[in-house]
Amino acid sequence: MKEQSLKKQNVKEQNTKEQIITSAISLFVEKGYSATSIREITSLLDITKPTLYYYFNSKESLYLNCVKSVFNQFINFFDGQFNCHDDDPCLCIRKIFTDHLYYQRKHPITYRFIHQVTNKMDPSAPNYDIAQYHRQNGMVLAKII
Repeated sequence: MKEQSLKKQNVKEQNTKEQIITSAISLFVEKGYSATSIREITSLLDITKPTLYYYFNSKESLYLNCVKSVFNQFINFFDGQFNCHDDDPCLCIRKIFTDHLYYQRKHPITYRFIHQVTNKMDPSAPNYDIAQYHRQNGMVLAKII
């Protein structure tokens, strides 16, 4: 009984963390890093600041977790999609672009956030090691080529 209770709590905590990340991404995309406040994020979710700080120790930590989450989601999507076993490289490249456009349409806010981070469009946002993302992305593409 106690083990089930712990599992439920872990699921609830994971859901809360994901909800915080999702809401923060929306606000970061809409308003930018410096114009987004912790108060706005907590108000949007109807949670307290201590709840947010339980998961993320600062606004910068939250932002960097958002970046990591979005890049992992993007890479995992493509890692699962790119199973091009065709001998024609043009067909494989076409599949890459088609899947890329599909992802962009399915996840517009996430895609805009990725675009903002990779192109450093928000100078007030914390720096992220974009080279790490490129290495992971390169490994996914290397599976295709």
